[in-house]
Amino acid sequence: MSIIAAIACKALVPNVAGRERKWGGEEETCNTAAQSDLEAQVIELVRANRSGAELRALLGGVDASLRRQLANGVAEQRSVLFLACYNHAPDLVTALVDAGADVAVGRLDEGTTPLHLSAGWLHDEEIVSILLGASRARSRLMTSLRSKPATGGLRDHTPLFWAMHYGHLKTAKYLTAFSESEGWYYLALDDDFEVSPHRKAEAATARWVSGQTERINSRKELRRPRSP
Repeated sequence: MSIIAAIACKALVPNVAGRERKWGGEEETCNTAAQSDLEAQVIELVRANRSGAELRALLGGVDASLRRQLANGVAEQRSVLFLACYNHAPDLVTALVDAGADVAVGRLDEGTTPLHLSAGWLHDEEIVSILLGASRARSRLMTSLRSKPATGGLRDHTPLFWAMHYGHLKTAKYLTAFSESEGWYYLALDDDFEVSPHRKAEAATARWVSGQTERINSRKELRRPRSP
């Protein structure tokens, strides 16, 4: 089914769960076919690193509920937002975040989030800024910032840890400032956060972050993670 046909199907038959109609000479569930086609096109558009304008045009042709579902599509255990971050595509990231992509979901098989990717070894300061600017998803951002993947190259640590590990000091300060704005304070020795204003003295400054980076880099067991 073409994209035009898919959008037309959605427009002509609202709330069509379970209904069947003729389409292209074959009987199928119209809404399911339309949504599957759109999901595939969103994934392909992001994988091909096309323009954000194209993605917005595609997502703009459906209602808000479906738009959010498409923005949270998954391909081979990777969210479309994760793929956009991997491709260093800030315009696509912005379009997906605006459409309701879950900023805490990246690699489903590892638990690696988009923030882990963009704050760490595949550093992209602009994308980190876009993710942290997702005002409607602040609680999910803190979930992402506190998470420690169980497996994979960025396992066992938070995005802030990996930002410091790779020497991205400006990003580390940005992540720390964001967490403090939400009432969470970073405990460097534990690589964890707690809601405790009296720990504000541990907030990241250039000297503090530099010191933590030097300490982390001195640990021989930390090696450059593999590609996600």
